[in-house]
Amino acid sequence: SYTLFFREDKPEQEGQPILINIFYTTRGIMTKLPHPKQGYNEMWRRTAYDSLESLAMFFENPRTHSGKGYRQAKNALSGCAQCGMQKKKKDYTPAQWRKGAGKCICKDCSSGGSNEDSGANGEGQVPTLTLEALEQHNRLTIKNENKTLERRQFNCPVCPKEGRGKQCFFKRVPQMKPICKCPKCKKIKQDDCERLYPIPKGEEKGYGHYRCTGCKSTWGSSRSIANVGQECHSCNLAGKPNVFIKPFRVEVYKSGHKGGIAGGGARPAGRRMRRVPKEPISEDSTTDGAYSSFDAQRFQSKG
Repeated sequence: SYTLFFREDKPEQEGQPILINIFYTTRGIMTKLPHPKQGYNEMWRRTAYDSLESLAMFFENPRTHSGKGYRQAKNALSGCAQCGMQKKKKDYTPAQWRKGAGKCICKDCSSGGSNEDSGANGEGQVPTLTLEALEQHNRLTIKNENKTLERRQFNCPVCPKEGRGKQCFFKRVPQMKPICKCPKCKKIKQDDCERLYPIPKGEEKGYGHYRCTGCKSTWGSSRSIANVGQECHSCNLAGKPNVFIKPFRVEVYKSGHKGGIAGGGARPAGRRMRRVPKEPISEDSTTDGAYSSFDAQRFQSKG
């Protein structure tokens, strides 16, 4: 942890001890103590001390006024690395605020610096590349990528090896970066699973849905390929042969759970069809069947 916690052993008011948290990586301090007007509350200070002597002042008097305290995050103060003024969090961009005190630059200084650089060049047309401009570019790029999503098919090679069966699925991914992770592997391994690349366009296989543009007939096929068409039988019967239609949508083919012909899939092993007679014949029963005159005549004629 990057925080040191201190607690008062013998508080003056029962149940309200003085708490001091030292964030020594960012030189921040949080003090919690009873206030005469606002009650028992917290006070946060960003870059509150510069040396051990200034830190010792807060242990001697936790109510020391440093001019940097705030109770809400929006009122947090930080010094600008260029102008040196203490400004609130709203005066910095999120990227600059994360840099910390002594390194962050306020919005006024960053915008003023870019104008000075453009004026020094004498052109004023090419803006200076800043971190804020780069972040804005990344945000717009990601936003545009999310708008251009496409549906792609993926096949996980790890699931069959680890006994989870075949895993083939469709997912909408950004067009510029069609990469995703297997949902089954991600559920078991959390984030420790490999990235999958999509099957090439036109080679997706599964259950295809077809709609003829001429006769408007529809049909489905469990052996369809995205870029291979099937002949329309309605047009063929109507005297228009060789009318091939490509599927407008391909889905993952899933066999039925019931098994057999009714379920739509293969019959499970060990469950064959049995043909049992309605009235079985017992061993002791006899039949009264006899040959007729017609049978005797057929035997004599040998045919």
